[in-house]
Amino acid sequence: MLARELDGETIRRARVVVDQPGTVEGAGDIVIPIEDGTIPRGHAVGSFALEDLVAARLAYTRAQARGIGREVRL
Repeated sequence: MLARELDGETIRRARVVVDQPGTVEGAGDIVIPIEDGTIPRGHAVGSFALEDLVAARLAYTRAQARGIGREVRL
């Protein structure tokens, strides 16, 4: 049984981005509105590693500018 935290209308109005297309299959928040016709299957879009990298770089740059956070050497 699939569970969800958000109603279909909220999902319809949202921009849904998933890491991988297969992620959608187990997500009740997305699957249930697809099954009841609230959203089309293509409503959830995939995320690319490049977008993740750009977002991480932006967060890092902003933290540096504000003098917050901690740098960890790996």
